[in-house]
Amino acid sequence: MAIAARVQAATPAGRYRYADFLRVASILVVVFGHWLLLTVRQHGDQLEFGNVLVDIPWTRWLTWLLQVMPVFFLVGGYANAASLEAARRKGEHPVGWLRGRAMRLYWPVIPFLLLWTAIVAALAMLGSSPEFLKTLSQVVLVPAWFLAAYLAVVALSPWTYALHKRHGWTALGAMAALAVAVDVASRFGGVPFLGWSTYVFVWAAVHQVGYFWRDGRLPRTVPGRLALAAAGYAALATLVFVAGYPLGMVGANGAGVAETQTNTTPPSIALAALAIGQLGLLLAIEGPATRWLERPRAWAAVALVGSSIMTVYLWHMSAMVAVAAAVLPGAWWPKAASLDATYWALRPVWLLFLLAVLALLVLAFRRFERAPTPRAAGASVGAGLVAALGVVLTGAGMAATVLGGLHAPSMPLGIPLVPLGLVLAGLAALGVLRSQKTHAASDGAATTEGR
Repeated sequence: MAIAARVQAATPAGRYRYADFLRVASILVVVFGHWLLLTVRQHGDQLEFGNVLVDIPWTRWLTWLLQVMPVFFLVGGYANAASLEAARRKGEHPVGWLRGRAMRLYWPVIPFLLLWTAIVAALAMLGSSPEFLKTLSQVVLVPAWFLAAYLAVVALSPWTYALHKRHGWTALGAMAALAVAVDVASRFGGVPFLGWSTYVFVWAAVHQVGYFWRDGRLPRTVPGRLALAAAGYAALATLVFVAGYPLGMVGANGAGVAETQTNTTPPSIALAALAIGQLGLLLAIEGPATRWLERPRAWAAVALVGSSIMTVYLWHMSAMVAVAAAVLPGAWWPKAASLDATYWALRPVWLLFLLAVLALLVLAFRRFERAPTPRAAGASVGAGLVAALGVVLTGAGMAATVLGGLHAPSMPLGIPLVPLGLVLAGLAALGVLRSQKTHAASDGAATTEGR
């Protein structure tokens, strides 16, 4: 039987294929967006990283379409609502559900962190400068920023979904109001450090909208969905041109330029407005997209890429660094001093190299998409507190690792023992480091049941 026919036969009749497609498509847009927007040049014997959004400021407009992480959280809300319903039917306790989600989300991350920690330590022993090692590891860790935020949102899902089922729009309104209050207080009220909590508040509000999508309580007609998109983009335009929020939906630090405020670090309510605009547009094309996904070959392509999507996401910047280290020092590769015609003419060849290396990395590490099943957790208050502690420790450790990089000159071998220790302690508390059997799917392939 052909691959497409086998995938078609193995797909449950109630699977909502469009959500799977959007999950895969959003991650692929992130991958190609990073590859095109982040620049890397040879500077002496080291690599120097920059940003197209800094060098060509008008490209910040493109982020109104290409910043698609809101779509990932919207789809996450849809998928987690379906998963929670299935867990409740099976009698699974929320702590066990969370441990399973954490396992599928973080199991592919373990080899990623271990390998890059070893690489950075080896480069340090070979004499690379601390500044370069910090920048290098921050670049390869770019994909990992969302793991801390997403785990926190997932951990809150049993409660936010219960609020949704009981209070509906009131719960969403309260969550959105909280996100607005925190964002405004941090940006315009001068309240220090408060803004970092929007990593939870803003993304949880976006995730909550996914519950309404799952329930079928969003506009059902194309005009209604286009009106939803118009409302989202109108709110976004108001925030940017009236309230003074940054134009770019992606941070534009680099090349000696640093934004004092961005829409991403920490997330602003502009990203929530963008999420509504994007959701309206995506729902408007749901009909033809769903019909296309009924084709066996189209659906097989989505399903096969989706089975390795976390590996693609985690390793795509590693592919970029590997290609840059191999290609840029060579005399045969033209050295573009600026983003001129030569630079852009070489982009197709550059992307082909990146795809080839990423394919090799996927072949090597996609096995970790098959996350084990964590050992059963108790339903006691103590088990819940341990799981909550695991979420906090893992999130704090990942955030510190992403912000500080994988090099700490004061530590043995330059390894940042404290952040990585927090990650490992958190994963241990969540049961990720102890398992009982192999699971068949990754977090990226979570069931999205039809409505």
